[in-house]
Parts: sequence; C-alpha cells; structure tokens
Amino acid sequence: MKRLFAVLLLAIALPVQAGDPAGLEVRDAWVPEAPPNARVLAAYMTLVNHGERERVIRSADAPGFERVELHLSKMQDGLAKMIKQERITVPAGGERVLAPGGYHIMLIGVQERPTAGDTVPVTLNFADHPPVVVEAEVRKRGAMGGHMHHHHH
Repeated sequence: MKRLFAVLLLAIALPVQAGDPAGLEVRDAWVPEAPPNARVLAAYMTLVNHGERERVIRSADAPGFERVELHLSKMQDGLAKMIKQERITVPAGGERVLAPGGYHIMLIGVQERPTAGDTVPVTLNFADHPPVVVEAEVRKRGAMGGHMHHHHH
C-alpha cells in the first residue's frame, strides 16, 4: 500500500515539474507583426518567479532570426536608447515584465516575416536551469500600443 501511494504521489508531481522547469510562469508572450522590410523585431512577456531564488536569463534564441539579444530601453540624456544586456534577472517570489520601453528580447535579422496569428518560439536560456521555450503570439501593430525602436547604444 505504501508503494502504491508513493507511485501515485510521483505521478501527480511529475507533470508539474516537467511543465515548469525553471520555476517560472510566462504570461502574455507576444511579438508585434513586422512591417514590410523590417529586419528587427522584439518579444515581450511577463515572467513570474514562484521560486525562492532569483532566475537569471543569460541569453535567448529564436528560429528564423540571425541573432537574438537581451535589451533594455531607457531614457539617457533626453534620448530613448536600447542597451544590450548580459542578463535579465527575475527576482525570487517576484516578476519581471518585458514590455515596450523597458526590458525586451530583440529578434534581429528576420529571415521570414511572421504575420499576425503566427507564433514565434523563443527559447530562454538560464544560468542554472534548463531552457524554457515560450510561444510568443504575433499581434497586429495596432494592438501593441505604438512602440517604436530607438537608438542602439
């Protein structure tokens, strides 16, 4: 009887662990639809860390792009600038919002332009956990709130 109980507990626990390898919940992952001739897009999402330790994203990947970078948009000397980041930290028991005008994932060198309704798989690579693949929904530009890319630093 004890063995059956242990097997049932394991069967219940496994799907939770498999579905959340980094202790994170990803909400509202999206990419704005690319205008014609666009070579650079961005991915946005909210990352919620249910764990007791911070989670550190060291890099990201996405098929169909030449490279993917972590960035932060901020005002500097009266100008909006994008600054490449070596990491994005999601605090323990907290969240990190990746949104226009703040942290985001740059998708550079688009090879095939995604359109509204498509999804872009973005792999988040962590410092001390397995990668997490996020399916970001491609949305029409009008639904994104008028975000524009600014100068790279």
